[in-house]
Amino acid sequence: MRTTTIISILFLLAMGPMASFHLQASSEDGGTKGVGLADTGEKTELFRYKGSYALLIGVSDYDQGSGWGDLEQIPGELDKVQKMLEEQKFEVTRVENPNSKELETAFDDFVKKHGLDKRNRLLFFFSGHGYTRSNGKGYLVPRDAPDPNRDDQGFTRKALWMEKIRTWAKEIEAHHALFLFDSCFSGAILKTRGRGEGVPPHITRLMAKPVRQFMTAGSADEKVPAKSIFTPAFADAIRYGKGDLNKDGYITGKELGVHLESEVSKFTKQTPQIGNIKDYDLAQGDFVFVSGVAVEKGHEPDRVYETQTTKGSADPGTNSGIDWRTVIGAALGIVAILIAIIGWIRRSAVIQKPGKPELKLKEIETLRQEKKEKDLQWETLQKEIFGMKRDLAELKQTDERAFELKQRIREKEEQQKGLEAELEDLERKL
Repeated sequence: MRTTTIISILFLLAMGPMASFHLQASSEDGGTKGVGLADTGEKTELFRYKGSYALLIGVSDYDQGSGWGDLEQIPGELDKVQKMLEEQKFEVTRVENPNSKELETAFDDFVKKHGLDKRNRLLFFFSGHGYTRSNGKGYLVPRDAPDPNRDDQGFTRKALWMEKIRTWAKEIEAHHALFLFDSCFSGAILKTRGRGEGVPPHITRLMAKPVRQFMTAGSADEKVPAKSIFTPAFADAIRYGKGDLNKDGYITGKELGVHLESEVSKFTKQTPQIGNIKDYDLAQGDFVFVSGVAVEKGHEPDRVYETQTTKGSADPGTNSGIDWRTVIGAALGIVAILIAIIGWIRRSAVIQKPGKPELKLKEIETLRQEKKEKDLQWETLQKEIFGMKRDLAELKQTDERAFELKQRIREKEEQQKGLEAELEDLERKL
């Protein structure tokens, strides 16, 4: 038996307001694939992640006499996660059966190698035994750590304290960092939230604020069979789009948490928990995956683009490596600047009537207040929809209440669409 705790620590650094976008997979720096954000209307790139990197650690074969049972299912479970991540364009580093020193080195080296570039996104996944002491401190167990009931001092010298993980999470400078642990320890570093908290209004808003978010499959004293429910549920949530609750082609951390909560509780007696790190400034945003379903649909270019290039090579259609799209774009940019300068000169020549600026400022303030109120209405609807979808997942489809819930969800979603149109109109006016 092993106790399972799912933890994801993730954060996004502020990128500023952006228009609606899609995720764009591409490559640079010697063929490394990255993911970019592009404006869905103009098809222009707004932001690019230089690389996506994942560290997978599995401890299945513990030292003889250590007191920890082997977990034979882990290698196969990691295979499934690795395949899913590679489909998501992650470069995967895999470490199996590390001892104490190798476990800490794996985390530390990975952070130093990939975590200091703000353009990267990182994912950490650990599967193996874990332990929570009576004082609430949680530990990851390497293969050479002794049973704490037999050798407590030896255990604390060998096991990896979760506080070190939190320190690494704060030191990382990459835009996205997601930590998932299929092991056991308490959720003491969580700031839990109530049911029904919805996903923020737009994907762009999620990308604009930082967060270290936690998802646990249960408390430290809850046990499940050695064959994990979490690991395959996590892989399937992304690869097959099962975690895409609103079917928009993206899977946020909150959506993933709701999906895993439903799946884990469906097949186990676990009590899943969802919350953020106990730090206000690091609990504002969300993590974003591209749904695997969207990735597979090559005929949906507004969802995902994928290109591969080799460092130093030129496309056959280019002239000595010159990117004519870049040249044309630069020329258009210069024209736009000249037009803006001419417009400024003309506006400067106009004599404005007294009191005009004051009236305009009042109008802007009124529009901003109206937009703020409609944003709050949108978020309230989203919370209601999220709560109803969670309730719907617990009902049989033949249940009369399920039909009523679906109808109410559709009505709320229609109200949301109306608000979104009004918000877009207000944004244009502003």
